[in-house]
Amino acid sequence: MSTVELVKLRKSYGAADILHGVDLSIGDGEFVALVGPSGCGKSTMLRMIAGLEDITGGDVIIGGRRVNEENPKQRNIAMVFQNYALYPHMSVAQNIGLNLKIAGFKKDVIATRVRDAAKLLDIEDLLERRPGQLSGGQRQRVAMGRAIVRDPAVFLFDEPLSNLDAKLRVQMRSEIKALHTKVQKTSIYVTHDQIEAMTLADRVVVMNKGRIEQMGSPIELYERPNNLFVAGFIGSPAMNTVPAKVVLRDGAASAAIAADSLINLGTRAGLANGQNIVVGIRPEHLEINAGAGGFPATVSFIEPTGAQTQVTCAVAGQSLVSIVSGQRRFTPGEHVSLSIGPEFVHVFDTDSGARL
Repeated sequence: MSTVELVKLRKSYGAADILHGVDLSIGDGEFVALVGPSGCGKSTMLRMIAGLEDITGGDVIIGGRRVNEENPKQRNIAMVFQNYALYPHMSVAQNIGLNLKIAGFKKDVIATRVRDAAKLLDIEDLLERRPGQLSGGQRQRVAMGRAIVRDPAVFLFDEPLSNLDAKLRVQMRSEIKALHTKVQKTSIYVTHDQIEAMTLADRVVVMNKGRIEQMGSPIELYERPNNLFVAGFIGSPAMNTVPAKVVLRDGAASAAIAADSLINLGTRAGLANGQNIVVGIRPEHLEINAGAGGFPATVSFIEPTGAQTQVTCAVAGQSLVSIVSGQRRFTPGEHVSLSIGPEFVHVFDTDSGARL
């Protein structure tokens, strides 16, 4: 069993608190991504699980065993780092098998495990090369091979793709997902890239300032963010958020972002007439109409990306981004109308940022 449980986990450096009593349970074979802005504590938490950082308070439990005082070797984990950490004077095969050699495994066992890992990662033809003769993607595969041969209970990934170019990141993302499907080991993946988190993980944990803001499946976080922080962090481009006032008429609610700009909220309980709220609208749900049928807006600028066009519009001093399919033509200064179905509108409390 390779479950991981964090119980009231705390980390402080002197008077500076980094983690504030984090509770998290990760199931056997689950792929969980820790995501959040720089400085939120995600890498620190991963290093505490690995045994590379001391624990200020709380417990780390791996496979039902409390491991607070155990060193990294005793925890039966394998870590893939951002900088690969390969020895330049060793061949690929020697780098992959080094930990097994240090642990005293026999040469034939090491050779078999290295070949199996190389086959799994499609680097069999690279085993005699040295790291300096490899591309960034190939080096990352070698680093993953070094983790795989140990047959650990838990894989830990610390932003492993951040040194790669955009195209290679997409390719390696697919390979990591395929690898997890094959080996079915518990995996914890740290990244600041929410696209990586959402495409790779069974469950995403969104962190902010040493606390968990929300955890759930990628689609749960996308469709029902708990607060404005998660709403703004999950999704690309980010969710539009604009201040508004609630208008109640005949049992139906609307959000007024300007006198002539009403957004239909449908029937929602708990809202009061005149209440200050923040409305959230994902760009892909905001439609641009040539004529009437919505609220007025003015095109500010256009960003064509080929299959889609990102259009930024001005509404009552606020900027709203819309994603439209294809290569529709717009002109800066053009007057349009915007519309959105009430089922796609998110409503948040102005003061706390919590979902209403």
